[in-house]
Amino acid sequence: MSWGSVRFILRSLLIATIVFVVVSFFLSMVLGVLLFFHTPEGAALSRLNLQSLVLNLFVVLELVVPLRLNVGRFFLGLWSIYLACLIAALVGPKQRFDRALEAGFSSSVRGALTNSMLVIPLVASMLLVLVVALQSLQEAAGVPTGAIEVSDPFRALLSLTYAPLVETTGFRLTPIGAFLVPYLLWRGRRKVAGSSWSARLRSGLEAFLYPEGAKDRLGLETVWGSGLRKGVTPAEWIVVTVTAFGFGLAHYTSGAGWDIGKISTAAIAGFCFGAAYLVYGAHAAILLHWFFDYYFIVYAIAAEIFSGQLFLLSLLIDLVTIVLGLMGWVGLVGVGVLSLVRRVRPRPMPVAPIPPVTTMQPVPRERYCLFCGSRVRGDVMFCTECGRRQEPGG
Repeated sequence: MSWGSVRFILRSLLIATIVFVVVSFFLSMVLGVLLFFHTPEGAALSRLNLQSLVLNLFVVLELVVPLRLNVGRFFLGLWSIYLACLIAALVGPKQRFDRALEAGFSSSVRGALTNSMLVIPLVASMLLVLVVALQSLQEAAGVPTGAIEVSDPFRALLSLTYAPLVETTGFRLTPIGAFLVPYLLWRGRRKVAGSSWSARLRSGLEAFLYPEGAKDRLGLETVWGSGLRKGVTPAEWIVVTVTAFGFGLAHYTSGAGWDIGKISTAAIAGFCFGAAYLVYGAHAAILLHWFFDYYFIVYAIAAEIFSGQLFLLSLLIDLVTIVLGLMGWVGLVGVGVLSLVRRVRPRPMPVAPIPPVTTMQPVPRERYCLFCGSRVRGDVMFCTECGRRQEPGG
């Protein structure tokens, strides 16, 4: 079997695994509604009223907003936002999911990565493997991570359905987005100055929701046009890093049960969420966070409530997620090794070009008379001095 055939099989296996996870995303949405409205525990909770909501803003602000709201309607509102994010990931904004799959089969990795729905399962699985590995190393070194005690799984489901949105708002949208809007408009001020107010408003909104699209509109370097190094400026990386550290620190100081080891794992996750926001948009950051909160608890509760085939499906999803994450890390390491080998491999010495072969013109010889020694022209047969006949070529 040739190396090309092996690559095609591995690529097909990777894409099939990603498609399986994407299907499980939408199945989790159906299960969430069934759990919340078609089980006795969920239905009882959905009939209650919320008295207030906690909002996170700009990393350090936490506001308690008095609000009387039905729990069932509140859950459906959150559920609708996640569904809209999933649809947004399917259709673009850079490329549709089906076309990204075609690009993946045609070995165009760059083309496949332009769709966030194709990337989110892989990045989320890789991030999960990294977090679990780091947490295990920290625990072995005596650095505890802690955990949240869950007494009511349905209240935990409601909390973890709300958490991705409120934390994305507090640690991504308000700090990073509030920085990006004036920053990108200032960098693209030449185009902004010549545009209408409606175009400026659109650019500002796009900078907040989809920074990569705003950069392209304003004539700035983008990730897909210039690569990650040039497409994201140092100032943007600094903001993402600061908010990621704040995200990790907030988990430790929340009093929910997390210990000091949670700072590092949450900060790494927060950095990936922020990077996804810069490259793919706000919906990608929300879905990555949603993966760790809503997605897993829905299958865990469904496996306990419905048992049977859903229990096996929950185990299969856990296994596939770990396998996909490991595949991603192996592939990333392989790409890095190949890139390093190409850099250190000695370059072949340049070969000097061979001059073209040309027809050599005969050099005329000087002729002298065989009898008197006088110089004779090459085209005469008799010596001009003594008059004697010369031999041909003599």
